Amino acid sequence: MKTMFLLSAVLLLCSSCEPAKPAAPANQPASQQQDAPKKSGQSLRQEIQSAVDYGIGAAQVEAKKGAVKKIDQINEQHNKDLEEALK
Repeated sequence: MKTMFLLSAVLLLCSSCEPAKPAAPANQPASQQQDAPKKSGQSLRQEIQSAVDYGIGAAQVEAKKGAVKKIDQINEQHNKDLEEALK
């Protein structure tokens, strides 16, 4: 379990790194030499937290809670429909 978590954390960190860019020629202005790194939709902290949640099973628990809640809502609606049909 620890090995899986460490492996996923390392892979996550490696995948978020950008490959090295070749040095810019000396005749280009400094503003063109320093390109701002492009950020993904999630911050590194959020990505790591997601990996940790998945590793400890929190993501699966949240998914199950959501599914149970949806099933309960459907069941309540079905029961209401049956009560109205019996009246």
